[in-house]
Amino acid sequence: LTMIPKKFEVIRFKRSVYIPADLLAEIQAESARQDRSHSWLVQQAWKIGAATVRALPDAPGDKE
Repeated sequence: LTMIPKKFEVIRFKRSVYIPADLLAEIQAESARQDRSHSWLVQQAWKIGAATVRALPDAPGDKE
């Protein structure tokens, strides 16, 4: 049994994410080009774009 350091531990679960067909086609094409999984590609995109997404203004009514 190999011990995996905590920072490399992966928690796997499935989620449904609804995205437009044209965006899915782009993800599929890019993951095929890079020979990577869709999951890997989306994770990398989030890592790159997370700060930009967090900088977006709150949706109306989200302030508590």
